[in-house]
Amino acid sequence: INALHAAACITWRKKHMKHFQMDLPMRDALLAALLVFVISLLTAFIVFLKAESYLKAEVQETILTTAKVAAKLTDTEAHQLITRPEDKGTALYEKIRAPYIHLLDAHDELAFIYTMIEREGKFYFIMDAQPTARVNPDDVSTVMEEYTGVPHEMKQAMAEQRPISTEEAYTDIYGTFISGYAPLFTPQGQFIGIVGVDMRLDTYQAQLSDLVMMLIYGI
Repeated sequence: INALHAAACITWRKKHMKHFQMDLPMRDALLAALLVFVISLLTAFIVFLKAESYLKAEVQETILTTAKVAAKLTDTEAHQLITRPEDKGTALYEKIRAPYIHLLDAHDELAFIYTMIEREGKFYFIMDAQPTARVNPDDVSTVMEEYTGVPHEMKQAMAEQRPISTEEAYTDIYGTFISGYAPLFTPQGQFIGIVGVDMRLDTYQAQLSDLVMMLIYGI
């Protein structure tokens, strides 16, 4: 009986060892596939962070440069004559706004260029412009319309009278944006307000997605 039991055990071991040995290549293949998957995930994550950092810096540079150019092109003395809602649409208003529209048409990824003034801690629109191809009257503010969704960086640009861009996207009644601001000075050096440049968040995200794909396929 012992001999039969021993023989049975040997047979069982041989049978199952054979299956175990046959499973080793499959196990190694699964481990290799898992390793490749993990490496791919890490690579994609690193690529995303790299692309996001690069694009964010590029967008901030673009909107800040555009804001600075818009500030230089602004007739600040004429700008001070636009003070009432009924001034919107006048020949003077359109003359001041014209350089903004040209800039927007040259950078179709941008959504708005506008000017702001501050009175007793409140912010008010003066000029407002959209790209020619995407004019929506409902999105254009009126002269001296109060702006209540003021991002921190806009307050900072107004208080410190210097160019600055938003660090993160923010949302107001017009949408979700990344923005840049530049100060407006008269020829005599008097500070009168700021000019703002907006890029919609969905435009930024679309550019980020395209950039990520380019970097992934370029690896």
